Amino acid sequence: QAPSDPLPARLEPESGAPMGCSSSRQVGADSSLHPVVAERIRDPKGVVDLTQPEDGRGAPAFPALEAFPMPVLRQTAVTELRLTRNDLTSLPDAISALVNLRILDVAENRLATLPGSIGALYKLEELDASENEITELPSEMGTLRLLRRLIMYKNRMTQLPSELCTCEALEEVNFFNNKLIRVPPSLERLEKLDNVNFGGNRLKTFLKPAAWKNATRLALMSNTIVTLPSFEGMTNLRQLQLGQTVIDELPKLGHMPKLQLLDASRSCLVSLPAELGSLPDLRSLAASDNKLVAIPPQLGASKTLTTLNLANNSITVIPDELGNCESLKVLLMRKNKLSAVPGALLRLGKIERIDVELNPLEFRDAETKETLRALRAVCVDKKGFCKAPPGF
Repeated sequence: QAPSDPLPARLEPESGAPMGCSSSRQVGADSSLHPVVAERIRDPKGVVDLTQPEDGRGAPAFPALEAFPMPVLRQTAVTELRLTRNDLTSLPDAISALVNLRILDVAENRLATLPGSIGALYKLEELDASENEITELPSEMGTLRLLRRLIMYKNRMTQLPSELCTCEALEEVNFFNNKLIRVPPSLERLEKLDNVNFGGNRLKTFLKPAAWKNATRLALMSNTIVTLPSFEGMTNLRQLQLGQTVIDELPKLGHMPKLQLLDASRSCLVSLPAELGSLPDLRSLAASDNKLVAIPPQLGASKTLTTLNLANNSITVIPDELGNCESLKVLLMRKNKLSAVPGALLRLGKIERIDVELNPLEFRDAETKETLRALRAVCVDKKGFCKAPPGF
């Protein structure tokens, strides 16, 4: 069939059988399937890939599936089933027949639910049902003891089943951009979690992640969280994303020897804790668009900090100690209440970008003028920038 030819009609359920029905007639016959679909279902390696291409990435090899291709269920040796970017509205209960399935990818469809029988896929290790219309997960998923990845971002869930706590192998969970109002406290027991994303929900509080000692990333941005529990004990954390919340103080961080990125921008912070300066691997600190009035001098003790973004706050002074941040390359202080820029910043040997625009700098302050002139020469030489109010 030439690329310019119109695609054949979309696959429909067999006549007389409701969509998702697992009748023997549907399972046994594949004459109604597009030839490409039928061929892929018979893949001898146990990998059935019925993914549609992304927009602009070439013409589809077959029409988007509107019903689950039931002949797949005869292939009980299938270990990987990918149905991404189709038009499926449901999965059949009989999917439990795929007893050897390890990877199930049904992302970017129109699913409203997942069948409870999915809990019978005891060998399942990865489930991606992101970008659907799913409102809840079945409690039967708690039987998936080998499940390592659960990717559910961009759905419509308001709650999670507490039974997920028995998915003891879980390493990655992504519930970004749902409508969750709480996270079951029982999930505290998932000790193998590594990458955790609950961003973009409606959470006001969060559980105590004391057992998440293996977690390297925790994303809670874009929630209505007011307070957070202590994060002490999360000694492997590398990324902590708390931006766009309503917290007025950071949680207790304790000893975090591996934390590299801390983002608490667009929140309601009124201060930064002095302990930030003692984090031995902190490289990026973003706390722009808050209510900060000061920078803790102890932050100058950081030997690893490369990017500091404190734009759009009410900070009045840059402490001289900040000049001791020997790795600092980017300093963003735009739209604060600074009246001066200290000469101590000239000690920043690696600085490349500085922004102090929209600050009420004192025009007659000779030290500020000379400091900015010298910093501009250094930054421009490194193909960076030094932005300041007019006249500086």
